Formats: sequence, C-alpha cells, structure tokens
Amino acid sequence: MRVWLSMIRNRKKLARKPGAIAVVQMDLAGPKLRTGPIEPGPSVIRCRPQREIYGRVVKTARIWLTSADNPAGPPAPAEAVLPVSSGFLKTLRSGDIVRLRDARKGRRTLRVVQLERDGCWAEGRRTTYFVPGLELRAFRRRTGRIKPGQKALRSRGKGETQLGAAMAA
Repeated sequence: MRVWLSMIRNRKKLARKPGAIAVVQMDLAGPKLRTGPIEPGPSVIRCRPQREIYGRVVKTARIWLTSADNPAGPPAPAEAVLPVSSGFLKTLRSGDIVRLRDARKGRRTLRVVQLERDGCWAEGRRTTYFVPGLELRAFRRRTGRIKPGQKALRSRGKGETQLGAAMAA
C-alpha cells in the first residue's frame, strides 16, 4: 500500500510542473490462482442413476468393473470404473447381484448386466458412494419352482415362514 501512495505522490509533484501531464492507471488484481501442495483426502466416487421429476429411475448408473491387476478402460461411457480382484471378476456371471455397504454404510446392490473380455458392466438403481477397500459380495440369482401337488409357503409375519405339510417331509 505504501508503494502505491508513494507513486501517487510522485505523480502529483509531476503534475504541478507547467506543461506536464501525468496519468495514473492502476490494475486492480482480482482473485489469484494459488498453487501448492494439496492435502490427500478420501477418494470417493459417487454414482447415481438418472431420475425423472417424480424420482423414478429412468436410467441406471452404469459401472465398469475391471481387473485391478490389468485394468482396462470401459468400452463405453461409465459412471465409474472400479478395479476389483481378477479372481472376483472371473466368478461374475450376467444376472449376478453384487451386494455392498457404501461409504455411508448404506446397503446397495448392483446387477451384473454384461460380460466383456476386459471386465463387466454392472448397474445400480440407487446413489452409491464407492471408496477404496470397499467389500463387494456376489450372489448368483437362482430360480426354482414349486413342484406340482405341493403347498406353497405361508407367511406368519415378522419374517417367519411355515412350510406346507407336503413340503416339510
């Protein structure tokens, strides 16, 4: 500030001399970009599906799962690229459900929808926060049928189920 005041005083002295013209022009600096070390923070990837105005999912979040040993980029745009162990990746099949607890401890599921040579596509219908070290567990979707002549399951409420007489045997 003192430097600026000194320059203005000098300008005023010059302006008192006959025939002298002295103009002051100042450059008022705006915000400056400061560079320096950035403190490391948690690596968080947020994936969220697209929703319509009423909150219904119109497009699921597409997530590319690839091998951590030999990571490959997604063949198409993805919400996130998650490196997983190659052993886990090899066990996945189309239709499998991957369960996890995200960074906020929310229970989330992803469905494996397509297998590729270098990874696989999974889709999520809820916003999920991924962090390094997150545990993923895969479950195979199994379907079964009740055999003809057997009674169906009856629910007693509160999560209890009673088998029909023909099924208990």
